[in-house]
Amino acid sequence: MRSHSAVILLLLAALALAGCQSAGAPAESAAAPAPEKTDVFEPARGVVCNRGKKVCNWRGGPSVGLTRLFFGNGAADALAPSMAAQNYPYDPIFKPKPTESCDTLVTTCYGVKGVNYDLTEKYFGSKAGKLLEKRSAQILRYGQHVTCDNTSKVCFDRFGAGVGITRLYIDEAASDVLLARLRGKP
Repeated sequence: MRSHSAVILLLLAALALAGCQSAGAPAESAAAPAPEKTDVFEPARGVVCNRGKKVCNWRGGPSVGLTRLFFGNGAADALAPSMAAQNYPYDPIFKPKPTESCDTLVTTCYGVKGVNYDLTEKYFGSKAGKLLEKRSAQILRYGQHVTCDNTSKVCFDRFGAGVGITRLYIDEAASDVLLARLRGKP
């Protein structure tokens, strides 16, 4: 399992690629702060996690993907049903590695070769993997490097979700929606 600091660095890189400026994690002091302060930490600008509730929020709302990164599968699986009903309005597209992207809107991960079933199951669980198999016809490949998901209306290449390639392969409206998602506007 990755160390907490490695996960923070990974998250900061993902948010930076999504157009966010990140701030470092606050330093922990030797003296115990007030109880409400000890449960809350901010690993990056716009990301606030609560250890007591085991939930991470991004830009004001709960995030299954970020909750999974910081608190594990159990916490994310507990949050997912309520978020699924809301179509994950606050969740970002995050990058576990530089050449991999996960879209919490459709609980799917993509890599250089297209859909990545192993990552999808790792971050979103076996139910997401089974749903992905059922909707695989909605995911198209263009050349060697572009994968477009017609369910989320987002195209990915080896650099992640791309506004330009989404505009090229889907349409302008889809690229505008992606741009708003990447900027954190629910």
